[in-house]
Amino acid sequence: DDKFIAVKTQQDRNELTAVFNNAKWNYTVNPIDQALGVTITYDRYNPQEQCGGTLTLSHSTYISDAWDKYSPHIPSEKRSVRSVPLTSELAATITKADPNPTSEYNKERHHLYRSILGTLGHCANFTHPEIAFAISFASQFMSNPSEAHLQMILIILCYLWGARTKHISLRRRHWDPRRCPIVVLCDADLSNSASKRSRTGWAAYLFGNLVGWNSRLQPSVSLSTAEAEYMAITSACQFAVWYKTLVADL
Repeated sequence: DDKFIAVKTQQDRNELTAVFNNAKWNYTVNPIDQALGVTITYDRYNPQEQCGGTLTLSHSTYISDAWDKYSPHIPSEKRSVRSVPLTSELAATITKADPNPTSEYNKERHHLYRSILGTLGHCANFTHPEIAFAISFASQFMSNPSEAHLQMILIILCYLWGARTKHISLRRRHWDPRRCPIVVLCDADLSNSASKRSRTGWAAYLFGNLVGWNSRLQPSVSLSTAEAEYMAITSACQFAVWYKTLVADL
């Protein structure tokens, strides 16, 4: 499969290819432009003009292909662009609107639901943090989704189609060496779900660039707002400790 190797100079690249040549491997070395459905573009930093140095990650082509594949399941009158992927109130309304939420297992609907959810989840993990909550919420119904649940993720797909040009940009920045380059923000709500479990959300930044995010239900029921907040802080700190080690290695 593909391997990703970072080099700083052309000399480093030449040394790398020399290693491959000595090993008599069949290989091709190209600048990275695609990885896991993500389109990658890089504007190299120009030290003379003090500009450039931006890495852009986009899922626009991936989302367009997904829309072509799944949009036939959306009635034409409902293919409108959504301003938000999903709110908890809208999700509750959709699920309550189903006259038979515990309907019998439907293999075709189950397969379609998992397929769409997997596609949306891939975008949420890499380029669209704004749908992380919606994907986490929809994942709760993966075992036996109803027709209302299916319509819910098709609404998320409509939002993603309208937001397909949004991307993640990682920019070169001048940073005060006295400040820690890693910043993690976290929050929690209290028992805002049917399971009575609170939800943890956090976002991590490296040199001011968004590099990690998460939204999921906490593993146990919190009895107070303070307890829910402590669990959110714990989750964020676990990521921070791991990420600090990763950045130190890099």
